Amino acid sequence: MKVRIDERLEDAQMIKSWAKFLKAKKIIIANDEIEKMDLEKEIIRMGLDHIRVDFIQVEKLKDKLENEDNKESLIFVKKPEDLKSLEDDKISSIELGFMAFKEGFKLLSENCYVCPKDLKFFKEIMDKGVDIFMQDNPYSTKKNINYFI
Repeated sequence: MKVRIDERLEDAQMIKSWAKFLKAKKIIIANDEIEKMDLEKEIIRMGLDHIRVDFIQVEKLKDKLENEDNKESLIFVKKPEDLKSLEDDKISSIELGFMAFKEGFKLLSENCYVCPKDLKFFKEIMDKGVDIFMQDNPYSTKKNINYFI
């Protein structure tokens, strides 16, 4: 299962681009503010004709993934901490997208900032074999974050 961490979950074009680029059969968007996204949900679903799209609360992500075959799923979350309840062996790779600057965060790329706690989390799961990359859009260069840790 592939994961994309990106703060732009309301951006239908971003979701559509990644889904098509990674040839996802199913999209799961986990967000604590999902009930406020009614219009975005419809726009995202319209742009992904033959791809199943599920919207769930972050707290329900672990249960959702345990009850289904997710090998061809693409998971979208807003922040690294949204993944902490998941078992690392279910995640094959993590793509880091747009993550805004906040005080105390480290610059990884012009559009990707992470806090020391997130870097520690990334190091732990990379040590377990999960590949983590930064990539602004599907057609930009993929950069492994090993260099930054």
